[in-house]
Amino acid sequence: MVLSTDDIKQSMLFARKFNLHVVVKSSGHDYIGRSSWSGSIQINLGYMRKMNVQLSSSRSVDGELTVEGGANWQEIYQEVDKYNRVVVGGSSQTVSPSGYTLGGGHSILSRMLGLAVDQVLEMTVITVNRSIIKCTNHMSHVTNPDGSFSTSSDNSLFWALRGGGGGTFGIVSSFTFKLYKVKHQYVKVTMSYPLSINGNSSVGQEVMLFYSNFVKGMPNEWGGYSFLSNAQQSTKTNDSVIGTLGFLYCHYGGWNDSSRKYMDLWNDFHPEWRLEYTVRNISTFWEGFGSVMTDSPWSRVYVTGSFIQEAGMDTNFLDFIVDTMTRPINATNPLYACVGTHLGGKVSDFSDTPTHPGFRHARLCLGCVVAIPDIKREDFYIKKGKELSQRLISYGNGTYVNEAAEYMPDWQQNYWGPLYSRLLSIKREVDPDNILTCHHCVGSEL
Repeated sequence: MVLSTDDIKQSMLFARKFNLHVVVKSSGHDYIGRSSWSGSIQINLGYMRKMNVQLSSSRSVDGELTVEGGANWQEIYQEVDKYNRVVVGGSSQTVSPSGYTLGGGHSILSRMLGLAVDQVLEMTVITVNRSIIKCTNHMSHVTNPDGSFSTSSDNSLFWALRGGGGGTFGIVSSFTFKLYKVKHQYVKVTMSYPLSINGNSSVGQEVMLFYSNFVKGMPNEWGGYSFLSNAQQSTKTNDSVIGTLGFLYCHYGGWNDSSRKYMDLWNDFHPEWRLEYTVRNISTFWEGFGSVMTDSPWSRVYVTGSFIQEAGMDTNFLDFIVDTMTRPINATNPLYACVGTHLGGKVSDFSDTPTHPGFRHARLCLGCVVAIPDIKREDFYIKKGKELSQRLISYGNGTYVNEAAEYMPDWQQNYWGPLYSRLLSIKREVDPDNILTCHHCVGSEL
């Protein structure tokens, strides 16, 4: 555990002295183990949790937040809420801003405000040669290992860190993000529909088609998540349901705003099928959305996913979803669950980051898991996870590096596409000996 940038420097010195690889951990929410490596030293940022809000900023109209990498989003949301501000961040309260941001960082607010990487004003980075660099899009201020100072207009490290993934270019000890004034009102909607009723999956086909068309026309003020599962349940009328499509939507504005009325399209869509439908006016973002997800109820899962663009949300894709999510859970078919983060809107307005172009043009970031309830049958569940991964990749363009499958063919192209060559060039410059390394991270193939 480190407490300061000096601790990080000393840890790096130790690693170089004994020729050890270095891995980095903040909250450790990486499903494929990038925070560990056999024979390495782990630098754990979990105790570095300081925050500072500045409401007067020349770089951001509504102020800025500087936060160390070990804090979590629950702490961050609560802190900025004291100042009537919001920040683009994650949905899980225990996740830290580090790996989340370095991989791109999607949010319930992204359609209105962009990705987390689009909010970064400054980062403090400790490199493998023990330099401390405060880098921005325009300038880098360097404290060299001997204590001398220098500046550079080279912004390549800042560029690489905004989507090039964590644990590979340097250790980011703190981030400075843009803040936004809170709206006086938000609208929160939760809803769910069955994908099959008493074995009739034509219900799911109609639901998914309506959903697909709804997503394509959604105003930027609406953001949120879709939830898919093949779990079985019974309705109040004792109908048997296998598979559900659920929603959690946030309207960035009040009830009377014209954009809010778009959600009314669901009012008349087969209310007799609907399993849940709640609409609430929320006075603050923290009240309604500060923590919208809990940690997974499964201790072991196989994770995979894909960016799904509008063109990919065709009949073949919708049929695949319905078919997968209406198969009953049994000895030959596992439990599948997916979360689709709604993209588009402002996400598509930014380009000068190394996030996969498919990220910028996607309508959904679809992250899925296959539950592994029985470790004795792990090979079976992993096989099912690989099959799901291949199908999802075939419908989209690009994969989210933060929701990665352990077995990922052509991972360089799937995570970063045509931008990988530039990322690799920067990696070779800032860490030529590949001291910082992790599974399927930039330069890990060297």
